[in-house]
Order: sequence, then structure tokens, then C-alpha cells
Amino acid sequence: NMKQKYNYQYENTCVLFYRGNDKSTEMELPKYESYLEKGRELQNQNPNINFFIQSDEAEFIDEMKNKFPNSTVFWDEIRNIKRSNNTVDQVYRNLNPISSKYFLAIMYMMSKCKYVICGKGNCSFWITMFRRNCENVIQV
Repeated sequence: NMKQKYNYQYENTCVLFYRGNDKSTEMELPKYESYLEKGRELQNQNPNINFFIQSDEAEFIDEMKNKFPNSTVFWDEIRNIKRSNNTVDQVYRNLNPISSKYFLAIMYMMSKCKYVICGKGNCSFWITMFRRNCENVIQV
């Protein structure tokens, strides 16, 4: 349903996946600039590339949407909050049963895209596992 709703095209899409917020208590998070740099490189190689932005951090979504206007965000299916040490699972606890199903579907959809730009962590790991390879996965 999401693929149709957003006219999502895997073959010419680059995922910009950023796991932020409380993840900062576990590890050093990559800078937004790293995503912009890699995204611009791909855009220079393929000016018609589409971007799919996925994050739990509102500032990341805003920044990437501003820099890559030709992008998609699943606004109705994701949860995000302003940068903090909290987690969307705590802030939107009542949405966890449905949101977890959406997020699993979104992770699978991200895995099917031509390019994935991501950080380190279990979500990035699962995106790669769903892909069954590391081809065109750029870890920042």
C-alpha cells in the first residue's frame, strides 16, 4: 500500500536512513553533512535519482528534505521527534503496535532500493540483511 501511495520506485531511489535521538547514548552519531556529501555524490552521477528519507529525528528529515527536494517521506507511517535523548517508542507509546508493523515494512522497502546511506546500528544491519548483500550500501 505504501509503495502505491507514494509512487515509490526502488530502482532509482537512494535511502537516507538516520537513527538518532536516544541512539546517541549508545554511540557517536554521524553528522548530517556525511549524508549530504554522499547523497550529492550520487545525485551528481544520476541527476534523476530520488531520495527516500527515513529517521526518528525531525531535524534530519527537515534538513534532507530541504537539500534534496526530490525526496519522499512516509509522513503518515513514521514517528519522529525533535532531537533529544528520548525515543519515539516512549513518546508515542500508544502507537507502538501499529508503528512497529509500519517500520518493519519500511525497513524492507529501504532494503530494496538501489542505494542505502546509513549509519551503524541494528536497523542498518537489518536493512542490509534484507538486501542479502552490501552492494551500494554506504555507511557513514
